[in-house]
Amino acid sequence: MSGEVDFGDYFDHVVPWSEHWMRRNVLLLVYENMICDPPGAVRQIGRFLAPDAPLGEALVAAVVEQSSFARMRIDQQRWSSQRAPDTAPFIRSGRPGGWQSMLSHTQARRLLQKFQARTAESPLGALWPDILEQAAYHSAVQ
Repeated sequence: MSGEVDFGDYFDHVVPWSEHWMRRNVLLLVYENMICDPPGAVRQIGRFLAPDAPLGEALVAAVVEQSSFARMRIDQQRWSSQRAPDTAPFIRSGRPGGWQSMLSHTQARRLLQKFQARTAESPLGALWPDILEQAAYHSAVQ
């Protein structure tokens, strides 16, 4: 909550970028959507980076496999600093909604309040309407 993590406060990174989303040279992808259709996300990235380059199914499948959650879990120090043995791994389940089993109702409420406060002037809420609804429910349940 205080931003004292490997890459600093999440909102310090994402909020300033939200004003650039509509630019032609910016591609916005949401993890929850990518995880539902990895080949579609790879094709979208490919079209964005090289619209005229051929993107065959074998290449798409190879990129999906190499960028899979299972691959990302290998050698997690690529993604974060050394973690204490008794802490959760940096890359946990890879499933959208996994936060619900990790956060208490109080933690969910605090995070939702921070999200709402930090994103009040941005379109960020439109990216995760279902998750924000789930968070509001989760934080209200006692």
